Amino acid sequence: MPWCGRYAFRSTTGSYAPHFWAGEGWDTARGFADPALRDALDGFLLPLVRDEDDLPGAGLLPSDRTPWGMRLLLVGPPARVTGLAAHWARAQPLLEGLRTQYDRHAARPGGSIADFDAFTVLVREWAVVVDEAARRGWGLLGLPV
Repeated sequence: MPWCGRYAFRSTTGSYAPHFWAGEGWDTARGFADPALRDALDGFLLPLVRDEDDLPGAGLLPSDRTPWGMRLLLVGPPARVTGLAAHWARAQPLLEGLRTQYDRHAARPGGSIADFDAFTVLVREWAVVVDEAARRGWGLLGLPV
């Protein structure tokens, strides 16, 4: 279909856990980040890895859990995707400056997101998704696999 696409994250094997742990790592590391990176990465990453019900603009589609626990993971109309892409454009050139602080304060050896390198792999995969959706004028819909 010309209006939708599917992206499978290479670094997650279909699990939501790495997305959750990337959010947790960022929560820990963000206090040590340069303010410009903190603002940009908050705007980019948090809407992608945090509970949709806790974010502005929630409620665009029903996200109630089904009896077996499934629900939408992410809903983002095209205007939100454009905003995410703009945040990423500001965050990308500053991201490497977080390496030392992330590894010092937020690394979880043996975990889904063990260190800064694992964190940036997932964040950059999100950037591919967001940038392509923005380029096409599409929204985002995150579904459990």
